[in-house]
Amino acid sequence: MKISKIYVENEINDKNKSEEKIVISENQIIFLNAEEDINNYKNEYKIFYKVRYDDIRDYIDNDVLKKDIFVKYPGNHTFTYIKAGTFVTCVVADSKTTYPVLEAGSTVLQDGILATLKSKKGVIRYLKSPVSGTLFFMNELFEGDRSIYIFAIVENFENL
Repeated sequence: MKISKIYVENEINDKNKSEEKIVISENQIIFLNAEEDINNYKNEYKIFYKVRYDDIRDYIDNDVLKKDIFVKYPGNHTFTYIKAGTFVTCVVADSKTTYPVLEAGSTVLQDGILATLKSKKGVIRYLKSPVSGTLFFMNELFEGDRSIYIFAIVENFENL
């Protein structure tokens, strides 16, 4: 599984102080390196800081984003900008073995397959998406011998 880079608006802390930053205006996205000064951009741009991929769950509360986020998908060709207040559909896949079918950044249709689930007895089921949208986040959690995946889908999105 390839990991996307996630940037959160005005989220600076000790963990990401020297990490990548981006600034976004109405018609421009600028990727800054760690040494570049953001003071030149504060008035006209929104400033986003890279956060750990797993930390995205800290910015979703009751299936609603708390802050603006910017997702840069593997391959650096596709981006998604999601505004605070956007409803996020979270789908959990819980089975003995889970095989995701899609990568983060993929467009999924309602009732499209997100993952194949295999039980202890070898029974195969399919996890379907409840909505159409963009799969912007997926993560595997381990609990004992179970494979649990979380899929986050946003219906209204802007691909940049």
